[in-house]
Amino acid sequence: MAEQLNAIRMADAIRERLADFTASDMFVRDPKLSANMRCVWAGKGDDGGLLSDLWVEGAFPSVPSRNTLDTLVSEGVVCKGLRDLLVRNKKFPADRYLYAHQSESLRAATAGYEQEHKPAIVVTAGTGAGKTESFLLPMLNDLFRHAPRSGEGVSAIILYPMNALVNDQVDRLYRWLKGQRDLTLFNFTSETPEDKRAADRAGTDYWDVCRIRTRQEARMQEEWYNDKHEKQGMRHHVPRILVTNYSMLEYMLCRPQDNVFFGKNLRTLVLDEAHLYTGVLATEITLLQRRLLLRCCLNSSDVLQFATSATLGKADDLKPFAAKLFSKDETSIQVIVGEQKKPALPPISKGQMPSMEDICSGRWPQEKEVLSATPLVHSLVDRLWDKKLIRLSELSANLFPAENSERAEEATRVLLGLCALTRKNIDDFPILPNRIHFLFRGAQGFTVFFDSIKRKNGFAWNGWTVVPGYFERCPETGVCGLSLARCNECGKVFFHAVMNRNKGTLTAAPPLPRDDNEDDEDKERETPKEIFLAATKDASDGMTSMEYVFNPATGKYGGHGSKGVTLREVVSCWHCNADKRAFRAFVTFSSLIRNIAAEAALAELPPKATADAAWLPARGRRLLAFSDSRSSAAKLGPSLSRQHNRQIIRALIVRGAPIVDRELIEVINEEIQDVRTKLSRDVTSVVRTRLERQLQEKKRELRQYTVGGSVAEWLDILKMSPLVSEVFDAEQSGEHTHTKWSQREWEKHSEHIRENILPLRFMSELALRPRWPQIALETLGLVEVVYPGLEELSCPDTLIGLLPPVLSEFFKANWAAFSASILDSLRTDGAVTFGDYGLDKRYNEDRPYIALGKWFSLENSFSPWLIALKGKDSNRHRRNAFVQSLIRKAVSPAPDQSGLDRWTSLVFENLFNQLAEKATNTLSWLAVADKQSGENSSVGTAKALQINFPKLALRTPLKLFRCATTGQVWPRSVAGDAPARVRLDLKPVTPEELDQDARLGRQRREYRESKLFEIGIWGDEHSAQLTPHENRRLQDLFRVGLRNLLSSTTTLELGIDIGGLNAVLMANLPPGKANYLQRAGRAGRRADGSSAVIGFARPSAYEQEVFKRFDHYLDSPLRRPNVFLDRTQIVERHWNAFLLGEFYRTLSREETGTMTAYGRMGWFCNLTTVPYWDKSSKPDENSVRGQKSGLTLFVEFLNKARTDTSVLAEFDAARTRIRAGCGGAGALDGSIPELLDAAAKRFTDALAPWRKDYEEILKAWKDTVQPRFANKLYHQLKLLSEITVIETLANCRVLPRYGFPIDLHALKVVASEQNNGGDFRLERKSLQALREYVPGSKVIAGNRTVTSHGILKHGVGERALGLSGQLATCVNGHSFYTITPSVGNCPYCGEGVSRVPKNLLLPRNGYTTAAWDEPEYRYEPHVVSYRCPVHVQLHELTQSVADFGGVSGLSAAWFKDGEILAIHDGEKGKGFAICTKCGFADSEDDYGGTGRIGFPNGFSEHAALANPNPLSHCWKDEDAPVLRNITLAAQQTTELLLLDFSPWLFKFGVPPHDAIIAAVAAALKLSGARLLEIDARELGMIDVFPAGENGTGLGVLLYDDIPGGCGHVRDLMESADDWLRAARDLLYVNAPHHKACLHGCIDCILSAFFRETVIQPDRCGAYDLLNALLSGQQWQAPRIEVPQTVIQAQLPLHSASKNSRVLKQRLQSLISSNSAMPFEKKVWKTVLEQLKEGRLSEQEIAEKLAEL
Repeated sequence: MAEQLNAIRMADAIRERLADFTASDMFVRDPKLSANMRCVWAGKGDDGGLLSDLWVEGAFPSVPSRNTLDTLVSEGVVCKGLRDLLVRNKKFPADRYLYAHQSESLRAATAGYEQEHKPAIVVTAGTGAGKTESFLLPMLNDLFRHAPRSGEGVSAIILYPMNALVNDQVDRLYRWLKGQRDLTLFNFTSETPEDKRAADRAGTDYWDVCRIRTRQEARMQEEWYNDKHEKQGMRHHVPRILVTNYSMLEYMLCRPQDNVFFGKNLRTLVLDEAHLYTGVLATEITLLQRRLLLRCCLNSSDVLQFATSATLGKADDLKPFAAKLFSKDETSIQVIVGEQKKPALPPISKGQMPSMEDICSGRWPQEKEVLSATPLVHSLVDRLWDKKLIRLSELSANLFPAENSERAEEATRVLLGLCALTRKNIDDFPILPNRIHFLFRGAQGFTVFFDSIKRKNGFAWNGWTVVPGYFERCPETGVCGLSLARCNECGKVFFHAVMNRNKGTLTAAPPLPRDDNEDDEDKERETPKEIFLAATKDASDGMTSMEYVFNPATGKYGGHGSKGVTLREVVSCWHCNADKRAFRAFVTFSSLIRNIAAEAALAELPPKATADAAWLPARGRRLLAFSDSRSSAAKLGPSLSRQHNRQIIRALIVRGAPIVDRELIEVINEEIQDVRTKLSRDVTSVVRTRLERQLQEKKRELRQYTVGGSVAEWLDILKMSPLVSEVFDAEQSGEHTHTKWSQREWEKHSEHIRENILPLRFMSELALRPRWPQIALETLGLVEVVYPGLEELSCPDTLIGLLPPVLSEFFKANWAAFSASILDSLRTDGAVTFGDYGLDKRYNEDRPYIALGKWFSLENSFSPWLIALKGKDSNRHRRNAFVQSLIRKAVSPAPDQSGLDRWTSLVFENLFNQLAEKATNTLSWLAVADKQSGENSSVGTAKALQINFPKLALRTPLKLFRCATTGQVWPRSVAGDAPARVRLDLKPVTPEELDQDARLGRQRREYRESKLFEIGIWGDEHSAQLTPHENRRLQDLFRVGLRNLLSSTTTLELGIDIGGLNAVLMANLPPGKANYLQRAGRAGRRADGSSAVIGFARPSAYEQEVFKRFDHYLDSPLRRPNVFLDRTQIVERHWNAFLLGEFYRTLSREETGTMTAYGRMGWFCNLTTVPYWDKSSKPDENSVRGQKSGLTLFVEFLNKARTDTSVLAEFDAARTRIRAGCGGAGALDGSIPELLDAAAKRFTDALAPWRKDYEEILKAWKDTVQPRFANKLYHQLKLLSEITVIETLANCRVLPRYGFPIDLHALKVVASEQNNGGDFRLERKSLQALREYVPGSKVIAGNRTVTSHGILKHGVGERALGLSGQLATCVNGHSFYTITPSVGNCPYCGEGVSRVPKNLLLPRNGYTTAAWDEPEYRYEPHVVSYRCPVHVQLHELTQSVADFGGVSGLSAAWFKDGEILAIHDGEKGKGFAICTKCGFADSEDDYGGTGRIGFPNGFSEHAALANPNPLSHCWKDEDAPVLRNITLAAQQTTELLLLDFSPWLFKFGVPPHDAIIAAVAAALKLSGARLLEIDARELGMIDVFPAGENGTGLGVLLYDDIPGGCGHVRDLMESADDWLRAARDLLYVNAPHHKACLHGCIDCILSAFFRETVIQPDRCGAYDLLNALLSGQQWQAPRIEVPQTVIQAQLPLHSASKNSRVLKQRLQSLISSNSAMPFEKKVWKTVLEQLKEGRLSEQEIAEKLAEL
């Protein structure tokens, strides 16, 4: 039988590897401390471990029915034609028993045929339970029985939520329907080609007669071709089955050419994955279905409707939900729940109960009948049936209540494994399949408390207690602690604290991740004053650093003589003298930890059980990974493949290297001497020839084991390794196809790796010696680089004569080792080449700096390509310091510094001259050349040398030395030292001792022995960043095992077929339980034994809380599905869409594209246009008199309808249908004529602001006499006129916008076909694109790095870039923008602007790469800046409420027409320079640049973006068509709600009230989402918003985070009292929580959507505030004590204070006034200077404001 996964053993393997890796990666010198830390990391998750408890789920199969297709045919339920088709296509055996829910769905659908009202059937069943068949079989059965009527549209529509699912399910349905012509199939998505020409160009396959290929063919406007490419004539009917998504259906309803698809033939409508249709989207889909049925002239009772999902909520909630969703009575809704079946076990057999030892030792029955009859198995099945998901420890306690917990858990593990493996036949189900769930994480730091009190999870160290995790105060005793940190050079441990000099406190420093979270939007955080400390008992002699006496009870610190723990500040390591920049918290790189676990998981999976596994990577093992963000999904595959490739190469080198054996060397020497003895005798010429050959072979063998084999010889040996085939080459991977892969392709791949990949990867590992503590084969002591011929050199006579005798003797004795050490350091600095410029270039391209290919001179380092042998700094340069250290050791007493410098120079000069003399001869691996030594060639040249790595030799080290101080390893020692950053104390060490080294031993052993590095990881992404065709290719590759790690977003969360999987990895914890269950369901879909669900808890507060309380996460209820039919504005938008669609059906228009179906604004509004001013005199505007606008025609259409009784009746029926069940006030109330008048007014009013902007720009054009300004306005007007009607009306919230591709910005990839440039589809909502795609960004997609270089243009001139505007801020802090030439006053408060407005550009189409910089197969992600400030445009106030929620003084303001504006100021905050000719853009270095002055580096020489030649120039020499200091922006219209807390909270609060308002805002958002029963992501929030008089108070601004708004905040405003009380209750929870929680937890305000910023929310203060307000009590803000002596915090101005602007204004006003005395002005000038230089802390700024 094939190998089976043991998921529990997998979890153990991951736990051990994570603990081993963490212990070695975060090495500490103290062995006891190291052992205790590793014990914590390998322990239970609740105790600080890296792996959570294991959770066990019984993978019970679905309940089978007693029906097969044959029995259902005999009963008349299923049509025989359908049965015969499925059997013929071998897709559904006629004798296979259907699941109960499948059979029930068939019967329910059939029973409704003769009824007047057809039912809606809701099927909910677990993932992989055959839900698709639950609607496909009834739908096809119905279509087989009912022939269509001619000209009445399609018969069935299947709606999927995303294209990936459409494409997958269409292929599946096609396989079912092949071989017949009655049921035709058509999938209509954005990728569907328009006609045959487009289909051929796109490479679309030709299909069997049942599948339609193009849109024109489906509309019966084009001849069709069969799968043999033979023309077949025109089709006579539209397709019977239409498979699409809701967005495309919305397009189709508004395009006249698609009318042919809609009519009375429609019999079935399917919504698959219906759990996605809830809340606002469910409302839109409900109304979309109503408009669809209106177009088809049908009622909902005429159509059989289906909804299916695995996570749709409770069954009791589904009937009312489906009734609303499908517009049917609840009596017409049938809910079918796919139940699971409990295994039928034989009766318990009588016999002796097995002992614990029998179970754990394997003395246990293996036969299924015997095993399943044991009491333990019965108990196990009962427990897992009663509690679907149970903690392993709890399960073991239930099964073995009287046993030791550890032994009980061990026995339970064995029992689960046996039940998952044991089966009677190979094809049978095991006794009890299981699914094991567990989470893992990186280390979370340690906190030390300065007492000996025993604490939970703590351990003793140096008389104190160390606890895993981060705690400002001990949760048990309340005392303060400090974090632990370590020196990364030597492993010395220190304390890590945050100093608050204002308060005079030290607090534990938060263990921030060593790398930034991949998707953290708040990377640029305010950095507190952090210091490192050590106990004085650990201080080095002569230590003179600052002393602090820390009081753990209060957290305060004092000076010498105070009471507490005496600590000294550490500025450099006391042990190895490393700078404190080498200090690290006890946290790991999150991406590295994730990759380490993924490697271990993949290695534990069973190989594929088919013959083709031999030519698949990792023998067909497969792991599916999920990420919630596209960028994370894109990075996981490449980063893991690259990392693992490197490990394989290292293992390959270590395992293939010739082994050095000292005894063998002695034997070879004896054999050489024996041959020489024979040669000395008188022998025949034949014998002599043979002996001489033997002698040469023995010498070569001896050289290989001593001097080493050449690089080429090693490479030849390594090419023979079987590991070569496992190496993944991403660049060639684009050619892989699942249909063509074979053993021959595997062998071709292996040969490609040997010849093209291995040489570079091999040399990359060894050419440069990395700096400590980077790990490589050299630093591990596994390989030594040898310099042939160097051992023959002796100390130059010229040097001997110039040095003191004792020093001369020293260098004579150590010259070879000294020279080799210096050369080692030169390799570290990059003075080495691969011997080929192309290879050097490829290596350097993968790095942001020049890594190798440099030359070294004696002391000249003019360019990055030239380094100096002797550094300029006599002490700090590594080689200088090394030589001077040797001199001090050799000469006593040591000379003064001038003597050291003189002798050092002599040593280097003689060494360099000797190397130069021997270069290319004795030292053939050393090249010599003259290199330019100054800024220009007239300065002269300098002799330079370069090491040619391929001509060096390699060997396993003969000797090894380890530094007693730092632990670093060298293959040679010169007086116990080597050229390192710190001075070393090298001692001889054996390989065996290194194998046990706490820091290096793990990797040495793994490279030699671990099976992890015998399997390759071939990773790719599967996301919306790639085209559907490319996603499908990768999906197919993964299904067959040619990709064994597929990193996916939600695209594979749903029912896409990827074959049976044993495990899934979640690269982040999903935001909700439904997402988790969907992803977990992909593991073990075939119920094959054991499967694993692995979740990675990233270092965010939310995910760490889930790790600690996974049970809380799993027990949380699924959100109840709902439909918001009371949202009047959504109903009105669909009514408007209906009216506009009816109007356009009366027109004959040529523009019928997706977005242009309703035309463009220039036509719709009949706008006056202007010409381009290219002559001396100004041209006249273009008159449009006598022409009717589209809007005028629409209004006339509505007016005409008012007088047509038949149309009124039709519209009245449509109104009734659309608003049915809508309980919102005023939802389409009134007579039809009144509604038509209202619609005409709504359209006209909605476009009025747009027209006003247009006319204002037009007036400015008329008034100006400057051609340049006039043409800028021309471009602005042209762009406005070309905007589509759909986009404008949707943005104005007149039309529904959920289904249109509005507000999408692309990153267009300009690449050749050879580079697979067509594989990308980089599109994001404009606000997200602004963060990810701006020029300078590097995006990972499709295993490649894609670099954005400019703004995407469609057309000529500035208008092709986008809309221009200005962003201003008024004196009260309100931000607003305008696209008109004049700014004006603040639209919210009427005040003037306070500073020069920013020049905005709102890109119209997005961003683009450059043809001269194609995507490259390297991993180099880069985000230009994570700071994209959000501004709010508060338009006319719609409604205000005083005493909101009954709270006196609390006011609310609702803005129906609000805007969110995000801006991006470039990498340096100075905006962008943008070429108006081609769109090229780059971040500005400073303000004030004009024309060609002050350009970013290289900007004036840039090549045009469309030109593939990077050496070309976009501009002529005199040209400068450029926009300077431009702020890029993106906007979103929505509804806003501002709650004004300014009577209590204000900016200048002491302490600042930001922390309180942040917690209030988080509570309002979460409680609001729960009150409305919506996803929290649908509510946006700005938690610190200016409010009150002059904007000095604080408020909370919430908005509908759905473009256009949807009524969420309005509904919350109407539920004010309930909302505020829910927010208060959420903050409180209960008394124990209120006592323990300071800043928020998963029980209160912490969620997956919680935005982590530098402001830690004050949960207690927020609760006190809301509780006081709701209770009618007076709230008193907490205050802090201001220390008498305040020490400045030295924070930069931009992050120190939000009040600095106000303070600066007041100071300037005071200084310029006559009210202050001269001495006062002097004081305030000093304060102003400190403020400008950023030397005032937040506290000090607040104090100064209070003084003023």
